[in-house]
Amino acid sequence: SFAQYQQAHLGHCELWTAEEIIAADLARKALQQRVDQLRQLKSEDGDGNDRLKVVVQEMHHRVRNLLTLVRSIARQSAQSEQSLDQFVQVLEKRLMALAEANSLLLRSDSAGIALSDILETELSPFDKQVRWKGEAIQLPTQVTPILVLVFHELMTNATKYGALSVPSGSIEIAWELKPDGLYLQWNERGGPEVHPPEKSGFGSSVIRNAIAYEFGGKVDMDFAVEGLQCRLFIPATVMGLPAASTLPAMPSKGHSKSLKPMVLVLEDDFINATELQELLLPFIDAEVRLIASQQAAMDFLKQNTPALAILDLYQNHQPCEEVAWYCANHKIPFFYVTGMEKPIEEIGSLPHAALLRKPYQAEALQQLLAHTAVGILKLNHD
Repeated sequence: SFAQYQQAHLGHCELWTAEEIIAADLARKALQQRVDQLRQLKSEDGDGNDRLKVVVQEMHHRVRNLLTLVRSIARQSAQSEQSLDQFVQVLEKRLMALAEANSLLLRSDSAGIALSDILETELSPFDKQVRWKGEAIQLPTQVTPILVLVFHELMTNATKYGALSVPSGSIEIAWELKPDGLYLQWNERGGPEVHPPEKSGFGSSVIRNAIAYEFGGKVDMDFAVEGLQCRLFIPATVMGLPAASTLPAMPSKGHSKSLKPMVLVLEDDFINATELQELLLPFIDAEVRLIASQQAAMDFLKQNTPALAILDLYQNHQPCEEVAWYCANHKIPFFYVTGMEKPIEEIGSLPHAALLRKPYQAEALQQLLAHTAVGILKLNHD
């Protein structure tokens, strides 16, 4: 038994770190959710082999993506912190925020997750200094993980440099759901004098860019002397509301031309996309364009011819057929990335190309680049 194995090898195994325990707990909860679904299918359908197979494949995909996300956060956190102790502390807190988001998702129903529950989860240690007001709103489940991370980074900055760093400081949060989407205001008061950060790390990048990248939303940060003011906007379509006919949620900025060769990365997860970008840059002499949807990728391709395209197999649960076939028909080198084990032949009607599995391995990525992107490889990585 496993108990006997532990007894026989006592003292020969390294202790789990806090980060490994959190990552394992996230994987355990994801697995438990799928096991519960399997049991339900079994009771409803008898054997239900086809449906069981689908759930098992989806479970494997979700766990791989979860582990990829954990490693992406770890790698990008390491680049922002100056010491090992700082890195460990920051990473543990970020993974705890991710774990809380996952717990909220497991407890949620089909109606979604209450915005007030997300705020309560992240800001409850500061209930005497933080106040919020707004109508009861249920957020779609796909919004929760990123929003939890955004609130976590805002709270972390407030405790280090802002209103929560002193007893006299306070934060007021207010939101309103309008026809074109959700507007949320984060206002800090009573803290030290605020100055814009001299450099942007992983946390600042999540605050400024994740909502815009994944949801087509917008975040404005005003480092006013009296305290940080942050305005968030999430479009109506993401909130499950009809798109406003007179007020577009976020107008397209288009894609500017570049003098350098370009690499298109089609990936709908912001953290995974930025990790892949960081992994690519040491190997290639090219500009990396991160794009979150097939439609935006097609708009880009109609104006630009990248030297390479890297395509996540699934975009919002749909295979990337349109972009893949465009690349194949226009002789644009490309390869796929995925966390799924399912063979490409079983995923819609996709043109043949090489495949890179998640979590990403730098050596495997380099080998693929050597075969698909010879013209943009850096000389010291030939």
